[in-house]
Amino acid sequence: MVATFQEDTAPSSVSSSPLQVFSTMSLTRPTLLSSSSSSFQDLKKIPHHPLLPLLNHSLAINGGLILIHLLLTCANHMASGSLQNANAALDQLSHLVSPDGDTMQRVAAYFTEALANRILKSWPAFNSRPEGPPHLRITGVHLHKEKLDIPFQFNPVVSSLDCLNVDQLRVKTGEALAVSSVLQLHTFLASDSDMSNNNGHSLRKIDRFLNAIWGLSPKIMVVTEQHSDHNGSTLMQRLLESLYSYAALFDCLENKIPRTSQDRIKVEKMLFGEEIKNIIACEGSERRERHEKLEKWSQRIDLAGFGNVPLSYYVMLQARRLLQDYGFYGYMIKEESGCAVICWQDRPLYSVSAWRCSK
Repeated sequence: MVATFQEDTAPSSVSSSPLQVFSTMSLTRPTLLSSSSSSFQDLKKIPHHPLLPLLNHSLAINGGLILIHLLLTCANHMASGSLQNANAALDQLSHLVSPDGDTMQRVAAYFTEALANRILKSWPAFNSRPEGPPHLRITGVHLHKEKLDIPFQFNPVVSSLDCLNVDQLRVKTGEALAVSSVLQLHTFLASDSDMSNNNGHSLRKIDRFLNAIWGLSPKIMVVTEQHSDHNGSTLMQRLLESLYSYAALFDCLENKIPRTSQDRIKVEKMLFGEEIKNIIACEGSERRERHEKLEKWSQRIDLAGFGNVPLSYYVMLQARRLLQDYGFYGYMIKEESGCAVICWQDRPLYSVSAWRCSK
């Protein structure tokens, strides 16, 4: 199938938001481009092609639609095992995306990189060579611990959360324990995914962890997680959902921070770019960025014996005032089932919920 685009007679806007791009199309049943479509394969080569003006207005909505459809086309070919066609779509994308371009180009650049990583894992490229796989050795030098002269006791625990023994926390009788988890609990779902495939495991790792924390009787537990659905079972599900979510994240950066800012480039590349790569390119226990929405986390935490502590009107008011005081217009904080949901425009980004042990 070939996607069709309407060519506007009026000049394209040069400040279109990626969220506007998504508002013009349905992401539930996308129309995909055929890799044999000459209208896109030869787009860069034909000087008078009717779609060429769209490339010169890459911030316009139609230009964003081209990028989205190419990404979906590539993912569709990967899902069907057509690696040659997927590679052709990647080649087209490589001419259109840019990590320092407009917002939609930047978003698409990291999704293109993620899809390229995924195709490399599927390609019969290095491990099937007659001489065997190449040998690679990387040596890193890093200072693991620092001693700080600070006037309070610090208890370092070198462990990943999924391997944590709660006895290492050294919680003493009579101490008031507060637990704060910021963008960490979703990593347990990678291990739980493998467990569900192997059978015979009655209690998942996330459940065991929450039960162990409950056993410490914390006075309060605050959980911050991405309010997104990036844990779908298929590549296409994750691509559609994450495209929508990261378009909002890149859009809010575009609105607040100059494109040439090194801090912005680092956030996009080292944080969002790595998350996108993990969501799209990885499977099994390697795929650790398994973001889910607030309602699913609420169910898990409730089943572990915690009761929700609704955030007070005063807390919500203070949070909204902070956004106003710092000039963060476009951000919103909504209340959802006693929890706070941080949004860009109307798109939820993160949830913050508070919990305490139920008797």
